Amino acid sequence: MSKQYRAAIVGCGSIGQAHMQGYERLNNVHVAAVVDPLEPARKMYMNEYGIPNGYATVAEMLEKSEPDIVSVCVWHLLHDAVTAEVAIGPSVKGIICEKPMAIGMGRADAMVDVCEANQVKLAISHQRRFTPGWEKARELVEDGAIGIPLRADLRVKEGLANWGTHSIDGARYILGDPIAEWVMGAVERRTNKYERNTAIEDACMGLIHFGGSLQF
Repeated sequence: MSKQYRAAIVGCGSIGQAHMQGYERLNNVHVAAVVDPLEPARKMYMNEYGIPNGYATVAEMLEKSEPDIVSVCVWHLLHDAVTAEVAIGPSVKGIICEKPMAIGMGRADAMVDVCEANQVKLAISHQRRFTPGWEKARELVEDGAIGIPLRADLRVKEGLANWGTHSIDGARYILGDPIAEWVMGAVERRTNKYERNTAIEDACMGLIHFGGSLQF
């Protein structure tokens, strides 16, 4: 019999539901708890998915439910703080945090540091890597079907931090996960545009340079 894992979901919104549906397809994971400061949101998850425990705070969940895996499904600006709090939980072995990882490199680095210090695996939810079309594209590139890629052009809408993260990660995956050597970019913000309580750009452009001559 495979090892069984206890999971918890922090953030009872639509993205949390996607994580719940993923867990339901696994025979060795049991979702033991959800966390949300809003009681109606917790109750909805508990009733719809048969989750036994709901908590208003991460601290109470860690103490009482002792999960092995935690999905962080809160809004962007809270990713780093919630990840840091979850990572110090004695029972926690892995964290799946929604994208974007964090708003700013300092916050992202802090997430990595606290997880490494507590020997917790941290994964950012770029699940589109595992869609058949993207896997086939990577296979074709690896087989040399289009020669040696030199340039990829990416266009997104609804914010670089939201949709842009999927596009950049997807391009890296298809092209063999190259490591960036340098990045340059510019952002224009003239309106009061927000996405999930996070200020986003009206327009942006950037260039990422990888090893060899590859850029996008």
